[in-house]
Amino acid sequence: MAQVGSANRFFRPHPWLVGGHRQTIAGYWCRRLLRWTLPADDVIVEAEEDVRLLLRATWQPGPRSQCPALLIVHGLGGSDASPYVVSTGRLAFARGWHVLRMNLRGAGDGEALCPRLYNAGLDLDLLAAVQLVARFTPRVAVAGFSLGAGQVLLALGRRLGQLPDALRAVAGVSPPLDLSVCADALARPDNRLYQHYFMAMLRETYRRRVRTRPDLFEAGRERGARTVRDYDEAVTAPYGGVRGRR
Repeated sequence: MAQVGSANRFFRPHPWLVGGHRQTIAGYWCRRLLRWTLPADDVIVEAEEDVRLLLRATWQPGPRSQCPALLIVHGLGGSDASPYVVSTGRLAFARGWHVLRMNLRGAGDGEALCPRLYNAGLDLDLLAAVQLVARFTPRVAVAGFSLGAGQVLLALGRRLGQLPDALRAVAGVSPPLDLSVCADALARPDNRLYQHYFMAMLRETYRRRVRTRPDLFEAGRERGARTVRDYDEAVTAPYGGVRGRR
């Protein structure tokens, strides 16, 4: 913790990038064109019955057991192709790590394998992914972002005894540890840009699910959802097996 505090004291943003909003938006625009250009294998994780997860794996040359592996978990609305996942993976690979970019259930190209929706409470998905990666190398680390970071930390709290000994380190970037507080913060007027972004993405994702699997998803549930909290109560909670407030 002392090292982290020391690093933060020396951080000085560019004068044009003072403030969280500017840094968030600048980071998005500067990395929006990043693409994964290294070879990648599709690795399938059988997490539960009818739940298959897609990992995109890029291996270092030579025996796989000789290098550590970094499993990267995206956040809400992301996938293995998200710029922050790509940039983190490229840095790790350049430093000699195997890189496995995880798609949460139904995210990215993993939607073809599993049409179901992911949520912050699916710690068993993360557990299954870590267990599989540990079969390839005795040294595994996990980096989770946002909702993915929350899943990672939840798995540590709930499944510590089931996680393999190969798991050596975990990093959670901006985890939403209190989902209710985070939903309230997102609904503030100064965060309306982010709320609009997430809601547009969530509504379109749900409509696509309805088009492809009308047997699983009820049409129109996303209508009227103006906030992430509304969407969670109308869609995420019932399809995640959680009773909402309504």
